[in-house]
Amino acid sequence: MSTWGFGFFENDRAVNFCRFLDGAEPHERFAIIHGTLLNAGDRSVDYIEAEDGEEVIAASALVASQLPDGTLPDFHFAPGEPLPSLGPLRALAAQALVKVLGEDSELPELYAGTDNEEPWRILIGQLIDKLTA
Repeated sequence: MSTWGFGFFENDRAVNFCRFLDGAEPHERFAIIHGTLLNAGDRSVDYIEAEDGEEVIAASALVASQLPDGTLPDFHFAPGEPLPSLGPLRALAAQALVKVLGEDSELPELYAGTDNEEPWRILIGQLIDKLTA
């Protein structure tokens, strides 16, 4: 994975996801974010690859950014174009993040044993808490 930190948008896949959203038509942006979260939350998906997990984290951070006190760190890589209301995706985003943190996901394997493992897990846990509050 091409990362330079453990933040929501501190990897190439998340930045590219945000650029893709910026290039999409305004009416397509909700469906793109919804589809990203839905694919990860799909019970038929046996394993979440790192790149897919990074997109889920970015999409979930965008959902959380619209909540009261939705200020998120590391937001300068987020999409520059306006997003639709993402509130209806809160529960789905939280479910997808739980799956990204689970044993059937590559990201926890990649962070395991690194200096960023605990801060990354804390950050994602805080995002889940924000989405489920």
